[in-house]
Amino acid sequence: MSVTINGDGTVTGLAALPNTAMATSTVIQAACSSANDLSQVNTSSNDYSDITGCDLLFTPKFSNSTIILAVNYHVNTGAANRNASVRLTYNHSGINQTALSTTQDGYSINNAPGAIDTYGTLFYNQPNVSTTNEITYRLQMRSVGGSGTIYINRKPIRIMAWEIKV
Repeated sequence: MSVTINGDGTVTGLAALPNTAMATSTVIQAACSSANDLSQVNTSSNDYSDITGCDLLFTPKFSNSTIILAVNYHVNTGAANRNASVRLTYNHSGINQTALSTTQDGYSINNAPGAIDTYGTLFYNQPNVSTTNEITYRLQMRSVGGSGTIYINRKPIRIMAWEIKV
């Protein structure tokens, strides 16, 4: 079948552009975790715990792709002098749940003077994802030092991923 680029810019004769035709450094696919109506969760533990019901399931098209990730969330410390920490983890066939590599232990929100009620955004770059298996991305939280109860509102949590061809 022939491919025609029409005068109005539309293309006929091509159902979809094959992945191999995509230029390097371009977005191959994007995904976002689905909306939910889940309630708030909390922890006073110094150990990370999963924030369930907000996962993003993502299947890379190429094993050498780079995955760019962004996470939006809402956190509340409930009172003064509490330190919350959040991080993104991933797992797929062959590996256990693993924190995405950072130079620190999660991303901390400290509120010495008073309670904090805020939205946050995390960004990650996962080069050479090394799989074409489905990956589960999951957010975790902890109360650093068990300093008191912290709260995460699950309803606005969104995990977004963009696969970049290398």
